[in-house]
Amino acid sequence: MLLCEAGLSSIIVNIPDGVSELPSLRLLDRDGKLLDRDIYQELIKEVPALAVCCEMDLSASSNYFALMTKYDFTEGKYGPHTSRLTILRRSDLSLVKSIPIILPSKEFNEWVTGSCTTNTGDAYFALNSRRYRYLNRVDSEEMIPLQGLSSNYLRSAFSYEDKAYFVLRDDPNIYLFSNGSEKAKSIPIASKGGIRADNAAGDYRVLTDNDGRNFLFSLKESKVVATFWTSPSIGRGSYYDTKEGYLYFTTATGSDAKMRSLYRIPLKLDNSSEQFPEAELYFRIGSRTEYDSRQGYFLTIGADPYTRKLYLSWLDQGRTGPAVENRTKMYQLPMLGKEETLPVKSLALYHLHRTYNISSIYHYRQLP
Repeated sequence: MLLCEAGLSSIIVNIPDGVSELPSLRLLDRDGKLLDRDIYQELIKEVPALAVCCEMDLSASSNYFALMTKYDFTEGKYGPHTSRLTILRRSDLSLVKSIPIILPSKEFNEWVTGSCTTNTGDAYFALNSRRYRYLNRVDSEEMIPLQGLSSNYLRSAFSYEDKAYFVLRDDPNIYLFSNGSEKAKSIPIASKGGIRADNAAGDYRVLTDNDGRNFLFSLKESKVVATFWTSPSIGRGSYYDTKEGYLYFTTATGSDAKMRSLYRIPLKLDNSSEQFPEAELYFRIGSRTEYDSRQGYFLTIGADPYTRKLYLSWLDQGRTGPAVENRTKMYQLPMLGKEETLPVKSLALYHLHRTYNISSIYHYRQLP
């Protein structure tokens, strides 16, 4: 498994001005052992500019990983608002390229707000301004403007093989770019208002409209395969297990740690009618449930479909008072069948020191 820690910027008067905490890329081996290796530190030796970058987003395809660091503080060389795109081969995590994101006009620059990569290594991304959405091909530094999108700001971006998807604010559609296209195809999701997408692990995303209705969206088929309602509300991440037909999801941040836990629901891939499954508490992150508990922020879920293991991480700042350092906890959990007793017990616990926000957990197999 590959763990992506976003890193943290230092901010003075609401303006990011430097790196408070560098990103990291940590590995778990096939037995679930945390390796003493940080891929990001290895990349800095090849690309020194990465030593002054932070707030990283990781996206994956079958052939590539794309690292988009929102802030690149390379001595103002590229202007005050610069992001950096770094492409790695998924097979061995070797560097393909690392380039600053510079607007074609070069009159001014903007930070990247979301990005994703396809199996050809092409990167789709959007910047702060709603006017600037681009495609960067793997063998070029050229920024190609995208077409066919509404004028709203980007809310999230994700991909599957040769497909890239954009979700925009206050827009009921999802936008598809396929086979390296520069023009988007609109796919209607909600009847009105906007939708949001979670940070899912696997081949499905949960889209939620303004009324709280959820849509299980197949990235492979580019369509909604289930419409459902559930309580508690789905939060930052989810994983749909096609073998057992369960959707695992983290909750939206609640008033106490009890509400910041992992749930699951049975969900059929049938969109003929709306489903109303009952949620089961799958794993509670801690025994404390007081209103002042500070456990359970930045909940992120990952899955290994081969070993049937789930990984659940969160920022643990204890109960009250200032934290001595940022620390993230991560549990390894079994994926159980219908007849098993819930909530489950963890199989392993990991303490990730000086780690603020594990933004994504991807399944990754090193080649023999």
